[in-house]
Amino acid sequence: HFFAFFFRILHFCFCPIMSRCPPSPVRRTPVIPDDVEYIRKQDLHGSLDRIVAMLLHMRPPDTKELLDEVVVQAKKKHPALYALWESSNVPELQRNAELSSVLSSDRRVEVLEEIERTTAFFDPSYPAECKGRKFSLAHEVHWKLRLAHVFLAQLGVNLRNVPVVRTAQGYCDYEGQTEDERKQLPGLPAVNIRGQLGLLSRQSETVVISAEKMTQLFPKMHDKNLEQETLEHLLSDWKNPFCGSLPNAHGLCLKSVSEIFGEEVFEIRLGELKRMANSVRMFTGPDLPARFYLHLINIVSRDDVVQHYHERRAVPLTWFANSLRPCELGKLIKPMLDKKAKDQRRAFGFKSRAHFLRTVRQSLTELSTQVCVAYPGYFFVGDRNQIVKKPANPILFVSATGIDFKNGASARAELNKYFFPDLKRLKPHARNAIKARVKRTYHGIFSAWKYFHVTHPTAIAMGLGAFLPDIEQEEVQIIYHEAIFELLSTDGYGFDTFFLNPARATEVAEKLLKECEHKLKCKVRLHKKDGKALASALASHGFRTSYLSPSDCIAVMQGCIGYWWACGMGERYAGEEDFAATSTAL
Repeated sequence: HFFAFFFRILHFCFCPIMSRCPPSPVRRTPVIPDDVEYIRKQDLHGSLDRIVAMLLHMRPPDTKELLDEVVVQAKKKHPALYALWESSNVPELQRNAELSSVLSSDRRVEVLEEIERTTAFFDPSYPAECKGRKFSLAHEVHWKLRLAHVFLAQLGVNLRNVPVVRTAQGYCDYEGQTEDERKQLPGLPAVNIRGQLGLLSRQSETVVISAEKMTQLFPKMHDKNLEQETLEHLLSDWKNPFCGSLPNAHGLCLKSVSEIFGEEVFEIRLGELKRMANSVRMFTGPDLPARFYLHLINIVSRDDVVQHYHERRAVPLTWFANSLRPCELGKLIKPMLDKKAKDQRRAFGFKSRAHFLRTVRQSLTELSTQVCVAYPGYFFVGDRNQIVKKPANPILFVSATGIDFKNGASARAELNKYFFPDLKRLKPHARNAIKARVKRTYHGIFSAWKYFHVTHPTAIAMGLGAFLPDIEQEEVQIIYHEAIFELLSTDGYGFDTFFLNPARATEVAEKLLKECEHKLKCKVRLHKKDGKALASALASHGFRTSYLSPSDCIAVMQGCIGYWWACGMGERYAGEEDFAATSTAL
């Protein structure tokens, strides 16, 4: 009672004085969004890196203020963890400051022109050119000689002990290959780099990619009892039996791996790999609320069901709910079809029942065009697929997918949506509908570039290669490039120079660019160069750049980045396989 009386006296004496003083600034406590609270309840994080990564992934309002608050609290409650995180991240961020910022604008243009001029042209056979000889990574160099195998071996991943999530038998993407050729492929391995990195405690340890390292690790990476596939045999005598017309059809006649990839050495510390693994961001469109997307991919990307859902990627999600024996995805969706399940739909991020139905009436393939996966990384190789030193800046890798008008059931569904039954011309509404969908995809890509402060992005035309329809090809090419240039005509992305390889649509892109160049908010340079080599060169000169990997449903919805990177050859070694086989993307 005495203390209560004492404080009342103090309050009576001093409150009039304090009331005349200007109010002290009060830091506004950021409101914790529902998404963040949801993450906490699901226990989806285990360290400071993970907390920050998941917060940024959800993109809550007042992100910076919220992150500041998280860092302050982490520093108080987990000082040791915070000190480790700060010491391993902050110096790297400082070292990766954009070196190009010290150049004058005129000099910067000269450097960009020189980089583009000296970069090799794109070659779909993906040749490694060393000392005047070329060897196609797609057709002539055995898949066991891929640099990604060397990378994984040093992280403790042995593909001989990894389960296969999809076989190489009986799929539409093998229609052009013989049964004997298919039998030689071991299937799609389930590689979990993030999980493996978590088991490695020495952050200062270095991963080395070089010809010498491949020679050293080759016996550990592959079966020892296959005498016909020793390193010496693969370098000298082995030849692809399905590509007899190639220049090196009688074997490579080489003595060392350095005659393919050169003698340079790429080195990266485990600490940086861990940080990059925790920096993955997913950007989704309006039909894929973040919570629903997290649960969806958690179901369809599990090792034991990847093949099951990939075979059914072209059917609407409602089909899974209405089947006689609903699978886990069907059990997730079915309760929310009830008109009274308003709270349940809202818990997954849907604004209304119409919003939910619009989503579940689409297939995995259709929804995949609303997903963009972004993650920093490095290529092991540069120009002409020769191993290079690690660039000054990381490259932002972006995986996204265009509309598939070409392959199997997915293509039939898309064609029926936009083309008349005779499949000879577009429906009246189709042009605007396709453009709106493409814009949504590229807005996700551009948003990822903006989020990671990319100023000089590179990209190859997406959806205009293996996915391009047999009919109205030029019209589809025009729609894609109109969507790109219209987005670049709006403010908000902050690009300086956009390097675009239109591939087969070069004439279309050049014509459209002349018509709208005065409206663009950044410079656009059309080229025919190798995007991988161009991105590596830009990063080596200190530019913040990116590489767009045109992917498909199994990559962005089921986590199989790189697809047939481990063993595919010929038609099964395309852009995505080359991207994964020569970089840290896995």
